[in-house]
Amino acid sequence: MERGMHSLRASRRIDKQVAQRRTGLYYGWLVVGASFVIVLLNTGVQSSFGNFLKPMSATFGWDRATVSIPAALATLLSGLFQPFVGRLVDRVGARRVITGSLLLMALSTAALAATPGIWYLTGVYGILCALGFSGAGTVPSTTLVAHWFVRQRGRAMGLVNAGGSVGQLLIIPASMALLLWTDWRTTYLFLGALLLIVGVPIALLLLRSRPQDMGLLPDGDTVLAEGEPGPTQQPRASAQAPLEPVHWRGALTSSPMWLLMSGFFVCGFTLATISTHFVAFATDRGITPASAATALGLIGAFNILGTLLVGTISDRLGRKNPLALIYLVRSVAFVVLLTVEAPWALYLFAALVGLAWFSTVPPTVSLTAEIYGVRHMGTLVGLIFASHQVGGALSIYFAGRLFDLSGSYTAIYLVDIALLLAAGLVSYAIQERRYSLKYMASAPA
Repeated sequence: MERGMHSLRASRRIDKQVAQRRTGLYYGWLVVGASFVIVLLNTGVQSSFGNFLKPMSATFGWDRATVSIPAALATLLSGLFQPFVGRLVDRVGARRVITGSLLLMALSTAALAATPGIWYLTGVYGILCALGFSGAGTVPSTTLVAHWFVRQRGRAMGLVNAGGSVGQLLIIPASMALLLWTDWRTTYLFLGALLLIVGVPIALLLLRSRPQDMGLLPDGDTVLAEGEPGPTQQPRASAQAPLEPVHWRGALTSSPMWLLMSGFFVCGFTLATISTHFVAFATDRGITPASAATALGLIGAFNILGTLLVGTISDRLGRKNPLALIYLVRSVAFVVLLTVEAPWALYLFAALVGLAWFSTVPPTVSLTAEIYGVRHMGTLVGLIFASHQVGGALSIYFAGRLFDLSGSYTAIYLVDIALLLAAGLVSYAIQERRYSLKYMASAPA
């Protein structure tokens, strides 16, 4: 019986190998495509909260600080959930985690249509949606892709994270249009249905946690049938990373981990200011809500270019220098926003910050994999993204509080500029050539 099961598994592996040779398509690219759509839905729905800020405030009479509390809590908790989500991904696989999280996200988003007051919104959006966002977000998706790719890791991650940009480009303006046409309650029902009807089936049907589950190797390297001679060159994924820890806590004793976490704290702090308060900021300047949502969506359009470009460049030229440059470009964008009050400045800001939006993710996650390995990658990426979300939660609340005190977002944007300059220096300080497996693998024997 056992011998028969072993033969059956071997036969299935051979069938998959033959299918791949016939089609020429490595299944990892289907995983990337599915992850692209899932990140699109997750980011698009999450980033649309700013559209609801003024309509919900008008319904219930909330000030900016009050309506910022659920968003700040959701950002904070989704960050605190990240290490646990990453640990769960390491143990049970990304497919189960992402599918369950999408289901929770769909139900809780639809439930926002019944919001009677701030405490309900805080509980449903700030806790339940936050858990769904973290479990179907970047941590499990990038961890998943890191298992499927080594040589083309940056490019694959760039494609996945471009899904977030497309989500902003499509869902933010679409949800604003639906909101203006109907109301905010109907819009939340529509977003919940979108997640349930599109996201959950894609995760169930297409995602697979590791190439080994299908008898494949990373990057589509040939898997030989049982009994045939093994490959003459071992895949680099099997090599041990320079700082790979026995237990994930060991990574916290080395400086690259803290440098990556510090940079991502700033990344979250500066992005959350925009994703939550940009529409309110723009309409305060006299821009129409539809135009403000379009400008926010434009960030997603330019980030498609940014993530793909940075992912490809980082595969060829290294990770830390592009990462440092991203933070510097983002600081320039905030300078434009503060110093130029013409309406076109909003679109220039959107273009600049869009190039540097999610493009931090491919070099950051790739550095994590190449310095610390993939054994505990879900947990480590979860810790890095936790710092991102903690920064985001702080900025969301303080942006609202500073606005209520001063009537302006100038103070929080000045803080953003200073932090981004520091993040650029911190990223440049990472000793990539000393600690990255990418450079060890390419060094002469």
